[in-house]
Amino acid sequence: MMMIRQICYWTLLLTSAAALRQETTAATMEMGPNISKEGITRDLEAMKEAGIGGAPVFHITSAVTVGAKPTGNCPWPEITYRSPQWWELMKHAAAEANRLGLELGMHNCVGYATTGGPWITPERGMQQLVRKMQALQGGKQVMIDLPLPGSNPVDLGVFAVPAEGVIPLDKIIDLGAETDAKGHLVWDAPAGAWNVYRIGYAFSGHQSSPVPDDVLNKAFEVDKTSVGSNYRRLSVSEYRDKMKAGWIGQMAGVSWGAPTEFKYHDRIIPENEMPKWQPRIINDAFEQDDLYVEMTFLHSMEQYGLDVSIRQAGLDFANSGYNLACANLAGRENLRKGIAPPDSGHPKFNRCPNDIDYQIESDYSGLIAPGMPNVAIAMGEKFGHLMNYGDGVYAGQFMGAMYAEAFFEKDMVKVIEAALKAIPAESQHAEMVRDMLKWSKECPTWEECWKRCQEKYRNNPEYLKATTGLDGIDCKINAAFVLMGLLYGKGDFDQTIVIACRCGLDSDCNPSSAGGVLFATCGFSKLPDRFTKELNEKSIFSHTAYKVPGLLDVCEKLAREAIVKEGGRIEKDAKGEDVFVIPVKPLKPSKLELSWAPGPIAESKFTETEMDQIAVPGSAVVLKKDVHKLAPGWTIANCGPEMEPGLRDEELGRQNVLITHPLDKDTACVLSRITDIPAGKKTTLKLTVGHHPGGDWDLVVRADAREILRKTVGANTATNGWLEVSVDLSRYQGKSILLELSNQASGDWCWEGGYWNRISIESN
Repeated sequence: MMMIRQICYWTLLLTSAAALRQETTAATMEMGPNISKEGITRDLEAMKEAGIGGAPVFHITSAVTVGAKPTGNCPWPEITYRSPQWWELMKHAAAEANRLGLELGMHNCVGYATTGGPWITPERGMQQLVRKMQALQGGKQVMIDLPLPGSNPVDLGVFAVPAEGVIPLDKIIDLGAETDAKGHLVWDAPAGAWNVYRIGYAFSGHQSSPVPDDVLNKAFEVDKTSVGSNYRRLSVSEYRDKMKAGWIGQMAGVSWGAPTEFKYHDRIIPENEMPKWQPRIINDAFEQDDLYVEMTFLHSMEQYGLDVSIRQAGLDFANSGYNLACANLAGRENLRKGIAPPDSGHPKFNRCPNDIDYQIESDYSGLIAPGMPNVAIAMGEKFGHLMNYGDGVYAGQFMGAMYAEAFFEKDMVKVIEAALKAIPAESQHAEMVRDMLKWSKECPTWEECWKRCQEKYRNNPEYLKATTGLDGIDCKINAAFVLMGLLYGKGDFDQTIVIACRCGLDSDCNPSSAGGVLFATCGFSKLPDRFTKELNEKSIFSHTAYKVPGLLDVCEKLAREAIVKEGGRIEKDAKGEDVFVIPVKPLKPSKLELSWAPGPIAESKFTETEMDQIAVPGSAVVLKKDVHKLAPGWTIANCGPEMEPGLRDEELGRQNVLITHPLDKDTACVLSRITDIPAGKKTTLKLTVGHHPGGDWDLVVRADAREILRKTVGANTATNGWLEVSVDLSRYQGKSILLELSNQASGDWCWEGGYWNRISIESN
C-alpha cells in the first residue's frame, strides 16, 4: 500500500507485467499512518524518474521493532488501516500511478505473511492437531468423556487401539458412531487393555506479524495447510436440485406406501402384497399430512424469519385446521388450552411424548440446512417441543441431520454416523441408531435385522416406557425401519422405499423419510423419470399456499438466512452463480431428556393476548364469540377441544346449538355470569340442554359457589335428546349473584359434550 518518503523501499528481484518492457518494480512498505497525498505523489514521481515501472504496496507495523509499538511522532494518527481516510489515499495512489503510466499492485493482506488480516476468523485461521487419550480395561460397557482441548475444536475421529504389542490396522476400532459431539463415549469394549484416542484440530491463535498497532492481536493467519477443510461449498443450483429431490423422495415414499399404512402390525408385508409403483401416484402426496404439516413450520419462518419464537410457532400450529392424531393432536390441544410450548409437548400434559410425529415432520429442518446439522438441532428444540419430548424430539433432530449431511455425502453409513452425533449419546434413540449400524453389518438380510429390532424395540418393556401402545407409533422402531431401508437399500431408489415400507407399522411415513434422504444425495436432475415425469408442479399442497416452485423458493430463502447466521457466506463463482460457503462446526446436541422421567415443566402459559390470536373453531376467542351469540353476557372457561366445541347452525333437530365439553374427567366446562336478581319478582333460570346420542353428562348449577341443582342429561332423562330445566332463583331477590352452569363428566368419559339451545333468566 502506498507510502511517503519516511518509509523505506525494498527493491525486489521481481518483475510485474511491466517487466515485459524490461522495467524493474519496487515493493513499498507503509509504516502505519505515516502517509499523505503529497508524499504519495512525490514517491511515485521519483519512481517514474528512476525508471521503475511500478510497485506492489505493503502495509506493515507502525514501528520497525517487532511488537508493533505505536510510533510517537505520527502526524496523522487517525489514518488507520482500512479507515475511510486510508481508502481515500489508496484511491489517490491509483489515480497518480495511472497518470504517470505506472503499475500499482496491492498486497492481499496486512503484514508479511501474504494471507493474514483482521478479517480472518478463528475458524479460518491456522489450525493445529489436538487429541485426548484415555486408557481403559474392556470386557464391559464403558462410558467415558473425551473432551478435545483448544478453542471450538473440530472432531476428526475416535479410535480404540490395543494397548500392547504390534497393532495391525484391522485391530483399530472406529468409535465415531459411539461418541457424541461433546466427546461422551458409550462402548461395549471387548476384553483387554485399550487406549482410546479422540483426534481433532483447533485454532492455534497464530497471528500475522508485524502489523500496525490498530490491528494488533486481531490479524490472524489463515490456515494454509488445509484449504477448505473448515468450509463446504455448494452452488445454489446444486442446492436447489438436491433439496427438490428431498421433497420428491418424501412424496414418492408416502404415496407408494399409503395403501399399507398401519395394516401390518408387527409383521413384514409379504412381497406380493407390496403395491406397485405408478408414476401418476406421485401427485397423491399433495393431500398427505406427512408433507403439509411440516410446511406449517416453514410458513412460520417465512412470515417471522428463521428465528421465529417458539411461542409464535405454537400459535401458528394451534391455528392449523387439518386433522391430527397422537402427539400432534395432544400438543395442539394443549396449545389451544393455553399451555404454551415447550410444555405443550411435556409428558405432564402430553401422553404421547415419544410418538413418531416430529420425526415425520422434521425433513424440512435438514432441507433448509445443507451441511449445518446444528440448525436442524435448533429446529427440533423449537418445533419438536410443540408436540414431543425426549426421544420424540431427538428422532426429528436425527432425521434433519441426515438430510443436512445428504447434501455432501452419498455413503449412507457415513450419513447416519454424522447424524448420530446430533443427538445425546445416552438417549435410547441413539442406542437404536448404534444398534442398526451394528446389526446391518451382522445380519445378511434385512428380514433378519427386522427380527432383532422387533425383539428389542417392540417386545422389551424397557424400550416402551413412554409409548402410548397405539399401533406401534413409537419413534424408535419406526426410525429403525427408515434406517433399514437406507442401509439395506444400497442406494437403490426402489429397494430403499420398498424395504422401509415392508417393515410395516407406519409404512407410509417411514418410506417417505427414507426416500427423502436418499433422493437428496442424488439430486432431482438425476432421478429416474418414473418418479418425476407425472409430477404436477402446479398442484397446491393441502392446507398450504405452496406449489412446488414456491416451496423451493421458501427453502432457499431460509437456507440463505441459516448460512449467514451460522457464520457462512454467499459468493459468486467464475460464472457469476451464487455459491453457499458453509462453515463446518462442532455439533451441539440438545440436553438429555427422558420421557419416562421428565424434568420440571417450564410453567409456560399463553397470555390472554396470545390466546386471542388462536382463532379456530373451539378456541377461546371463537368460543367467547359463540357464547355471546347464544347467551349474551355469559362467559366460558375450561372448555376441552373434544367434539369440536362451538356454535352449530343445527344439531338434533334444533337451530343454534352451542356445544361444550369438559376439559378433562375432573374439570368441568363452565358457563358463568354475574346476575342482578330483582326484588319483588319471581326469577327463573330456564335451560334447554341436550346430549350426544352416544353419551351423557352432568348439569350442575351453582349460585355464588353453592350447588343448587345437579341433573344427568342423557337418554334416561331427555326426550329426543333434549331436556327442559327450570331453576327458581327467587331466594336471591335483591342480590347480585354469580351463576355457574357446569358441563361435567358423568364418569364414563364418552361423548360428554353439553348441548345448549337456550340459556335465559326470566323475571315475572
